[in-house]
Amino acid sequence: MTRWVAVVMAVLAATAEAGRIVSVWDPPSAEEASSSRSGEFQEAAKLAKPLGPFQAARTERAVWLSNGVIEVGLARSGTTVSVASLRDVRRQVELLAGDGPMRPLWSLMLRAQTGKTSEVDAHSAGAASVEIALDKPSGQLATQLAWKPMTPIGVNGTLAVKAEIRLAEGEPFVRWRINVENRLTDAGLWRVDFPVLPNPGHAGKSDVLMQPYLCRAHDGELKGHLFHLQFLSVGSLYLAAHDPAHHHKGFLLRTGQEFRQQALPPDAGVAGASYEQPYDFVTGTSGGDWFDAAQLYRQWAEKQAWWASGRRRRDVAAWLTVGHPLTQEPAAVTKKALELRDALGAPVGIHWYNWYNKPIAPRLFPVKKGFAEAAKAAEAAGVTVMPYVSIHYWTKSWDGELWKEFEQVRPFACRSVEGIEGDEARREDDHYRVQVQKQGCVPICRYTDFWANYLAEQVKRLRAESGCSAVYFDMAATAPRWPCFDRAHGHPAGGGDHWARGNDKLLARLRHTVGQEVLLSGEGRYEGHIPFIDMDLTGYWRGEHNLAPAYDAIYGERRLSFASAVEDEDAAAIVFKLGARWLHGATPRIGPWILEPNHADILQFVRQLAKMRSRAAPFFNEGRLVRPPAWASSPGFIRCERWKLEKRGEPAPMEFPAAERSAWRLADGTTAVLLMNFDAQRRGLSLNIERRTIRHLADPGGNRLEPRVLGSTLQVDIPARDVMVCVLSATTASGPL
Repeated sequence: MTRWVAVVMAVLAATAEAGRIVSVWDPPSAEEASSSRSGEFQEAAKLAKPLGPFQAARTERAVWLSNGVIEVGLARSGTTVSVASLRDVRRQVELLAGDGPMRPLWSLMLRAQTGKTSEVDAHSAGAASVEIALDKPSGQLATQLAWKPMTPIGVNGTLAVKAEIRLAEGEPFVRWRINVENRLTDAGLWRVDFPVLPNPGHAGKSDVLMQPYLCRAHDGELKGHLFHLQFLSVGSLYLAAHDPAHHHKGFLLRTGQEFRQQALPPDAGVAGASYEQPYDFVTGTSGGDWFDAAQLYRQWAEKQAWWASGRRRRDVAAWLTVGHPLTQEPAAVTKKALELRDALGAPVGIHWYNWYNKPIAPRLFPVKKGFAEAAKAAEAAGVTVMPYVSIHYWTKSWDGELWKEFEQVRPFACRSVEGIEGDEARREDDHYRVQVQKQGCVPICRYTDFWANYLAEQVKRLRAESGCSAVYFDMAATAPRWPCFDRAHGHPAGGGDHWARGNDKLLARLRHTVGQEVLLSGEGRYEGHIPFIDMDLTGYWRGEHNLAPAYDAIYGERRLSFASAVEDEDAAAIVFKLGARWLHGATPRIGPWILEPNHADILQFVRQLAKMRSRAAPFFNEGRLVRPPAWASSPGFIRCERWKLEKRGEPAPMEFPAAERSAWRLADGTTAVLLMNFDAQRRGLSLNIERRTIRHLADPGGNRLEPRVLGSTLQVDIPARDVMVCVLSATTASGPL
């Protein structure tokens, strides 16, 4: 049986204003249920009578379609065609709850051969013809809108746009596709915005959910490398690209104002290149909150090719990790890892950075003196070694020799539309801009065979020299997916799915090189990595709003994950960050600092996590994350003064829940409810659980405790910074908790 340990280390974190984090499981606001429409939308989309199931209606200014579950209305004001309404029929709730201006249904950005960009949209395109089709045998209701060929200002030739909107019987979705016929002779499609929805949610109030970095109310673009999942939840509004090929796209969301899916087409900017959206964009109702939206996405994900390939291993131990400073000698790293293992009484792995001589350099060899011996010694002692390998950059500016090597690599670099290699400097993050400019970090196109072959040889040699049983790929899912425009690499210029296909090809080669028994982990989460990477590095709560474990609610039992490291914060912040991610399935990353006397309380907390992880292993390894029981009374909040909000910067004050819970359910219905007290004091917690459902209550040491239940409320006293498990019987845990 393969030996498993946890592999994790420390990174820096950053600041923002102080705020409050609330429980991700708090009930959603009922505000949307009382929403009303007025003004322009109400007038344009007025219907004489409600629609029945599988009916369509048409007025002079509006088109309506309903399948009895979801209802969509399109309205015309002047020459503008806009989505006027998206309505949950069963709950009688309007999902586009605001009352802002109408927005054109689609918008196209064009790029002329001169480099100048311009836009045309459903307003400037003029009137559209409308066809409605009902196909009862297939259970489909559809409408197609077609705009006559137009010649945008400043270019030559024509564009013709068709949009299709479909509803299927029984689905809570509206499905959207667009087709753009491009006959321009001197300009190409640069970006396709469709659909454009007005007024999603309430301005400033949202549970916009992706993870780990986008689980807060968002006002701006969600670009490619942030697409761990291709969906958002705004209240009960479900927005998703059901795109198995992961085409290059972005989401632009301003709550209460507008939402846009923004696609970068293949052959972006190429004159005469048309675009046909190859997947459904889906809008609909989850009927609840982020968790219900995640279950809708999961239903789609379960049908995709990557679902069956998730988690090849089941023998997962409690995972913990040690890191080391840049200057530390390799032998000292192994020594510290063994000390940490003994102190914790649990398996430990080394997430090993800086084992090579030149940081971020593509040439990893020769390795740092003593690394191979130290790595082999660690593995022989039962400590898994997981070295860091960057799979994104080539660093060209460390010395003349590397520069000469880069001249040979230059043909394989990602190139902008202007032909400049390494368009990475456009990234908004100041840290990365400085890194790119100072060190000359150039992203290599993942589609090229050169990059796959080069990295495969590096990893093969690393395994041979060090004996490591795991490898970590930096920037695997967090690297910006800047489009590559170099057609010599064998892919279309710009967008489409070439990044995803190239990434698949690269990781498939690396997996083949190391075999199935080696643990491969990667930075960030991305569902396309499931067939190739075993374990994902995840983040923590970083802002004032909920960070919901949407990825875990979808892929929890099919993925392994470990959490970002914590350091240089209050003990309360460290305990919360470690514990909250642990509740949702991630094992913690810690550094040698935990062995210092002033961190004895944190060391004890991590010991308890390790014990409980081992005790509840069947639930973590095989269980599905489900909605936990509600609090009977609020556990209250804790305030800490030093909380890091981002990767860099000074800590700031933050409030967060004093306790949290999660629930993991096995296939037979047996459910483990994990209860965690983050406070430095003992706390009493109350949950809505009936006595007849409780199989047993236990602490990390396996000691059975007598449940104290009053009516339908379980009352539990949990020691300071500790965790308990309450196992519920299968016969009573089959429905939502």
